[in-house]
Order: sequence, then C-alpha cells, then structure tokens
Amino acid sequence: MIHVIGDSHVSIFTGLHGVCPAFPDSTPHALDSFRVWHLGPFLAYSVDKPTHRVCRLALQCLKHVPMKSQIAFFMGEIDCRNHILKHGSSRRTIVQNAKKVATRYVRAVDELSRPRKPVKLAVVALPPATEAQHGNEHQPSVGTHAQRTVAVAAFNAGLRAAAKSCGMQVFEAIASLGDEQGRPLGAYFADGVHADPRCLPVVVQELRQKGWLDMHGHDLAVAQALACIAPPTRHSLPCGLGDLRTARLVLAERAALRCRAAGAKTAAVYGAGRHTHDLGLACFTRAGLRVVALLDDSPAVDTLHGVRVMRPDAVRTRFDAVIISSDGHESTLLQSAKRRFGSSKLIMPIYTQPE
Repeated sequence: MIHVIGDSHVSIFTGLHGVCPAFPDSTPHALDSFRVWHLGPFLAYSVDKPTHRVCRLALQCLKHVPMKSQIAFFMGEIDCRNHILKHGSSRRTIVQNAKKVATRYVRAVDELSRPRKPVKLAVVALPPATEAQHGNEHQPSVGTHAQRTVAVAAFNAGLRAAAKSCGMQVFEAIASLGDEQGRPLGAYFADGVHADPRCLPVVVQELRQKGWLDMHGHDLAVAQALACIAPPTRHSLPCGLGDLRTARLVLAERAALRCRAAGAKTAAVYGAGRHTHDLGLACFTRAGLRVVALLDDSPAVDTLHGVRVMRPDAVRTRFDAVIISSDGHESTLLQSAKRRFGSSKLIMPIYTQPE
C-alpha cells in the first residue's frame, strides 16, 4: 500500500477523474494499492512551518497511516504557479526561490514522516507547468508560461538534490508528460493542470521499476482499464467522475480484473435487478471474463442481456467466480454467496474491499 499525501494533484492516485474530496471527507479509490490524503490547496512552502494548518492536517492524516508504510508527498504546483513567481521575476531569482522552497519542503516532509518510520519515503516531481490562467482567485497563475516552466524545472531539481541527501526517492513519471515546449500534454491533462487517469499506466510502471509496487501484481492491468475511461464532460459527482454510471462501470471492470488476476475465466453475476440491468455485462467481458449465468434469489425475468437468470441453488453451469452486482444490497448478497459457495468459488464484490 502506498499512502500519497498532498494538494489536489494527489487525486490521480485515486484512479478517478477530477479532484477528490479533501480530508477528513472520505475519498473514493479505484486502485487498491493507493490511499490518498488530500490536504487542500496548500503551498509546499508552508510545510516548513510547524504551526501552519497544512502541517496539522498532515499529522492528522499520518495518524491513520500504519507504521512502516510507503509514503509519498505531492505538493508544490501552486508554489510554482503563483507564490515563487510573485517573489521573483528574473530567471535567477525564480530558480533560487524554487530550489529553496523545494529543499525546505523535502526536509519538512522527512521530519513529519519520521514518527511513522516509513519503509519508503518519496516526493512526486511536479507536472509540466500549466499554460492556463488558473481560476483560483487566491492563487492564480502568475507570470508567463516560460517563467512557470523555469520554476517547475528548478523546483524538481531542488527535490532531487534534497531527496538524495535525505535518502528519499523522487517519482518522475508525471513530470515527463509534457511536449517539447514544456506544456502539459492534452492526452493526460483534461483540465490543463491536473494529470488524469489516462497516465496511470506510466505512473504504475515507474512505481514497479522503483520497487514500490509488485511487478507481478494486477495494478498495471487495472491502471490500463482506468486509462481507457474518457474524461467526463461535466462534474456532477463529489469525486468528479461525471456521472454515476461511469463510476459503476469503472468499479465493475476493476472487479472483473481482480477475478482475471486470480485466474478466473468465467463468472456468474449475483443480482439480476436494476443494478445489473443498468450496468450491462460489457464491463466484465472487456476485462476478459465470460459471464455464463445470472443469479437471483427471486428472478423477475428469465434472461437478462442474453444470459439466463436462475436461482443460486438451481444453477448447474460451471463458473470460476461470483461477482456481486448490487449497490443497495451488496453486503447481504455477499454473505449469501459465501454461505452458498464457501471457498469453492472466488467471490468478488464491486464496491467494497474483497477479503
């Protein structure tokens, strides 16, 4: 498990589009290997101030992080977009200010995390500087894109130098997603500022190579599935997914990928009601899982989506896994499936963490 703490840019590690809720609100996750702790729109500069609110919030989050965990901090984009340029207009002062802030930030992160005794500690290098005039009236984009690019490059250089002296690592994947002019690639930055799930395969590959994720785990397969979800055109959900159907499809496909990672090739979907009717079965087949039966305790139809619906005790078709398909009664169906199938079948919920 990797715990990522920082400003709104940590949202990429949820695997979902949009900015995730800030602590202490609950954050949804589509990637099991990450836990995200969004502190809010704070400066990396402020992490060096022990009495600042961002430090108090970080310490509260760290209390929920198990001892000897893997921890990464992701902050500094606001500094390079606004704060550093406000306090230096020449290239020389921008570079000096950026490196100074980055150095103090890394040392403060090291100090904050020390009581948790992290097995691994890292900071995430900043994404390419935004071209957009950021809409935040308190921390808007300052200066030119060229100046912001200088600030980001200097900040990231400061991260590398300070991290090396503290025995920390720097994650570079998101920083590499720019064009020749240093602008964020539109294929990875839907809003021009925040990296979105389309770059997750690149991020997961780097974390595998650096030993933070299991090379043989299913993180990459899940990341590749999430990367196929187009950015929403509107943001109606708190987690920024755009619409509830998109969220359900992402999580259902994740459940199918978990089954495939465990060796399953066929599945029965338990629950043939409104949820399965609206969800469809394509989200399971896209992950390479063949749905051979639909199970329901009180079938209202004979078939659904071209698959026969039957009671669990009447099914004779062989299958490897049972996927629980219900948003309102998942826990009840999960317990029922465990009683009926025991350990003979892989039982996979969509919304809750599988055992």
